[in-house]
Amino acid sequence: MGGMNYHIEILFDDGVRWLARIRRFNATSPSPDLRDYIMRSEVATLQFLSKTKVPAPKTVDYGLHRQTPVGVGYILMEKLPGKSLRWSLASPEQRRKVMDQLADIYILLESLPFDNMGSLDRPGTDHIGPFARESLTHYINSQMLPLGPYTNYRDYLRASIELNMDLIMKGESYARREIDAFLVHRFLLDCIPEVLLYHSFDDGLFYLRPADDKGDHILIDDDYDIMGIVDWEWAYTESKSAAFKSPIMLLPVADFYNGVNCIGEDEVSFANILEQKGHKGLAEIEALRYESPAHMPGFPPSISPIHFVCIGGHGQSAIALILLKLGYVVQGSDIKESDNVVRLRAAGATVFIGHDKDQLGSAKLVVASSAATKNKPNVEVEAARDRRIPVIHRSEMLASLMRHHKSIAISGSHGKSTTTSMVAGMLEAGGLSPTTISGAVVTQYGSNAHLGSGNWMVVEADESDGTMVRLPALISVVTNIDSDHITFYGTQEKTRATFAQFVRNVPFYGLAVLCIDDPGVRKILPEVQDRNIITYGVSEDADVRAENVKYNPQDSTFVLSVRSRRDGTRRVVGPIVLNVLGLHNLQNALATTAIALELGIKLESIRHALGNFQGTNRRYIHVGEANGIQIIDDFGTHPAEIKATQTMAKQAGARRVIAVYQPTIVVKNVEAWLEEYPAAFEESAHIIIGQADGVEVDPVPAGEVRETLVQYLHSHGRGDAISMPDPSALPELVSRLGQEGDFVVCMGFRSSTLWARALAGQLKALGTPRMKGDQ
Repeated sequence: MGGMNYHIEILFDDGVRWLARIRRFNATSPSPDLRDYIMRSEVATLQFLSKTKVPAPKTVDYGLHRQTPVGVGYILMEKLPGKSLRWSLASPEQRRKVMDQLADIYILLESLPFDNMGSLDRPGTDHIGPFARESLTHYINSQMLPLGPYTNYRDYLRASIELNMDLIMKGESYARREIDAFLVHRFLLDCIPEVLLYHSFDDGLFYLRPADDKGDHILIDDDYDIMGIVDWEWAYTESKSAAFKSPIMLLPVADFYNGVNCIGEDEVSFANILEQKGHKGLAEIEALRYESPAHMPGFPPSISPIHFVCIGGHGQSAIALILLKLGYVVQGSDIKESDNVVRLRAAGATVFIGHDKDQLGSAKLVVASSAATKNKPNVEVEAARDRRIPVIHRSEMLASLMRHHKSIAISGSHGKSTTTSMVAGMLEAGGLSPTTISGAVVTQYGSNAHLGSGNWMVVEADESDGTMVRLPALISVVTNIDSDHITFYGTQEKTRATFAQFVRNVPFYGLAVLCIDDPGVRKILPEVQDRNIITYGVSEDADVRAENVKYNPQDSTFVLSVRSRRDGTRRVVGPIVLNVLGLHNLQNALATTAIALELGIKLESIRHALGNFQGTNRRYIHVGEANGIQIIDDFGTHPAEIKATQTMAKQAGARRVIAVYQPTIVVKNVEAWLEEYPAAFEESAHIIIGQADGVEVDPVPAGEVRETLVQYLHSHGRGDAISMPDPSALPELVSRLGQEGDFVVCMGFRSSTLWARALAGQLKALGTPRMKGDQ
């Protein structure tokens, strides 16, 4: 209780205990005048608190240095019962009990505002005088000049910084690099306007707080009832947003040392308690570091409005939604309306259709995706540069958001969105409330972005342009590596090298979770062996492995086998139910489980998350049935995705599969994948190739892409492949080819989803298909 003081316990015959508090003397002790002022301020504070229900010790007597017969200043106060709180040893239930009582104390102190910022200085009154703190006391010609009191936070900040600058100039601070120190403090003066922006909760009044709010100054009994709060030396009044910030013991200090600045789980709990008690304002102050842009240093509200070019893209829209929820002003443009645009407008964004330099308006920052500059310079980007408005890539904005969380980045050629959705659901089941940024709509959120209340962030890391290497992830996942974006990388070797760099970017205390079933991932293992790695899959050498796998019509079951990284032994658990089909989804579930185990999520939560996984939008979605024919919508464009989707249809009970495929308009991709297409369609009874679509580089006439693919299939054993220039022909084709029990799987990047969702009604209008066995 106050290392700057001696404490002498006085025990009376009747059992009453007092404590004598005497200031220590050493070479660095303040002057007698300042010691007396600090002591008088503490007495004034304790006497003020004695008139409230705050459990502070009551003073019995005090004497100043020059006024006592014993030669030293002292305070006599009652000795409170109880023992110092050890927060790290308290259970979650005990912590909640203490926080509930602390919330009542916060609420009480909020009801006792002061007009000035400083310290109580006249015992028996509520007068606020200068600060009773050594660090805020100046001396000029041996005259003691404590700072304050102040009527506003701006004056306090300026005076405290200028005091340090004066001490530096006098050679009384910073024995080395004093010029650098002075310049830093001069810079801090310029930062005052930005700091004040973060004090939106302030009301012009000030509130009492202890200078040292560590947990060991809280005294508790064996039942964790608070018996007292001690050590009110240096107490002072502060602005509301500072006075009621989280106590030190609630802060996730270990996270700070690991470079993560995010709200702690105890802080979230404390904020929830305050809100439950009807004090939402105090709750919002507790969550200020997370819920407000103020929790992101160097990322102030003054950068609004933020203008997104190609805002309707999956990655751009998700980031924009998070910024909207954090309180930023967001606007943007895209070439056409979309579901993402609708969601953004509903969340408060201004979205223009078409690109025009005048749409920048008063934007302070422009965020551009790779698509915005691929074909030719975007007029809005050029205009921003002409006006000297900063232009950043989408990945830079995402990285800025990630730095203030414990982040999990999911990358790979396929399966990113589904795995991102699974991991988010797993962390939700484990009570971690993650923030999620996905490339597809996560079914449980109804959006591709979700602002959680916990420390963790789960993001889909786009590999299409190599920018996933810019993301500061604590945990990275690689699902697979193939030729999906050969147009960008040029060679498979460059693709693998980029993924290897993505894994090596994980800090030494982080984790990489890699699918060892994939040949491309296996090839990078020697290049990343100096990182903490967990492998997963169905392979014998996988650390997290699925055994005894069974695919049922509606779900999958497997036995989980986990190898200990400590001694190599295996723990087997099962069976576990996964609420989706397909080997690729099983692998995604294993990656998710590996992360869950690393984070200490309980087995029952793992079972719940996998057994209730609701999928991801446009990832094998059943959209209708007509005349015994089931219709599936899927995002798959790469041959590996096409094959996986058809396999899922067969596992779900399809008698036959009719594949309807809309190729990408990127002719280089289609040409690079040609050799893989025949095998991709092996399980299809019929193949229908529609008009190409997409917004990418090197566009060619859509018909040319379609015919190139159809001719290649014809020449490689699939002479039945049908060219469909006009999607209006699809209902008639399916009606002619389809039989009861068939699954029609519509796959592709964009408008194929519209074909799928309209098909059921169109087939019903055409009548009954052929029965099973009809030729």
